[in-house]
Amino acid sequence: MDRRCRNCIFFRSYDFMDNFGYCIKNNVIVDPSNVSVCDNFREVSIDDLKEQIRVHGFVYCATCRKFITSIDELEEHINKHLVTYGFIRDEVAPEEIPSAD
Repeated sequence: MDRRCRNCIFFRSYDFMDNFGYCIKNNVIVDPSNVSVCDNFREVSIDDLKEQIRVHGFVYCATCRKFITSIDELEEHINKHLVTYGFIRDEVAPEEIPSAD
């Protein structure tokens, strides 16, 4: 895995925009152009994600935009997709999307 914020244990994916996210350690928004990592960077491992599923019941696949709730499902996603501990939900974004009225 490459050393990028999106591969850090503290990264939370943003549910409406691919690759954007939030660092829960530094309380900052992370954009896809961010190629440097901070001193708090800790690469997320498959064991970390498995533990997250065991303790909290899910991890989040930012590629598919879906919850992963089993170890078997995690192993199907981990090598090809961006899997994170969770995501940041934007409560206002649905209101900003134009409707088809």
